[in-house]
Amino acid sequence: MSLTKDQKALVAHIEAENAKFADSFFSVTADAAHWAGYGITTVAQYEHYMAVEDYIDCYKSVNGIKPRWMDFDSMTVAELRVEADALSEEWQGQAEWEAEHYAWLDSVAEENHRYNDMFRSEPEADKYELMAQVAGYAA
Repeated sequence: MSLTKDQKALVAHIEAENAKFADSFFSVTADAAHWAGYGITTVAQYEHYMAVEDYIDCYKSVNGIKPRWMDFDSMTVAELRVEADALSEEWQGQAEWEAEHYAWLDSVAEENHRYNDMFRSEPEADKYELMAQVAGYAA
């Protein structure tokens, strides 16, 4: 398969991105035929596709579903990145709330254990002895 000038630029762009992240286990295929199957033959189309995928991943992390109703074709890469950044901030806020909530739950559980241990540590015989003393009987 002979590549067009745009496809050669796309392959070079992807290979350069993969080289930047060579120490990571993530890489993107640089096969022009693969991307042509998605209708992607230029760097701009590739950037838009990747921005859409990033947004979808962020949205799903925050909301648990994919936003299938959105018209991504009408959005620019810059708009998609702004939206993904906003979702990322929302996800961070949720993560902070969850951390605070679980810390509170842990403190409640610790308090419950402390009270349970306090009552368990007092032997039953001492309770009855105390009741007898209160009633006026000497032990």
